[in-house]
Amino acid sequence: MLSSGHTFSFPPRALTVPGQANLGPGARGTLEGTFTIIEGGEKAELQRLRAELAALKGGGKQLAQLSFRLHGSSLAAEDRNLSLSNLSLSKNSSDPYYILQTRDPITGSQRKLGRSNTVRRELSPSWDVVEVRVEQLPHTGAQQLTLEVYDQDQIGSDDLIGVTTLELPDLQALVAQIGRASCRERV
Repeated sequence: MLSSGHTFSFPPRALTVPGQANLGPGARGTLEGTFTIIEGGEKAELQRLRAELAALKGGGKQLAQLSFRLHGSSLAAEDRNLSLSNLSLSKNSSDPYYILQTRDPITGSQRKLGRSNTVRRELSPSWDVVEVRVEQLPHTGAQQLTLEVYDQDQIGSDDLIGVTTLELPDLQALVAQIGRASCRERV
């Protein structure tokens, strides 16, 4: 049973801005982090009943959520600050947050799964965990998630820092594989 969950890392992913010339790898910054598969998460009795129903239907474990813990590195500075010493504008920080999305297989449009907190005046942020219920994902099997990183602005619209993708494996197959491995370890 995956009581505490299993965590998987993904390597640094370069941010790009669609439609803009590529300034080189990582010019807009990079994202890296982990996702954790958490089983259950509901009250014990309800979880037990769902597990029994799944077993009767020939199903496996019930996945409840994914937790994403992401870190940015060397993000592009989008905020302009007035320097009083030489009366010029300079960019030296951003207030970044990210939006996690997936493509709806029917409409083809992006569907928001979650949004991180905003980290003020930081170019290498560590965001709080973003939790996504498995039911929010459009289908089973492997799928691609889109991560858009923005600079939050007080006035006007937020600035796009960059976009990257994350390949999410087939979660049910992954949990089944983990279950088989833990059974072999116990024997």
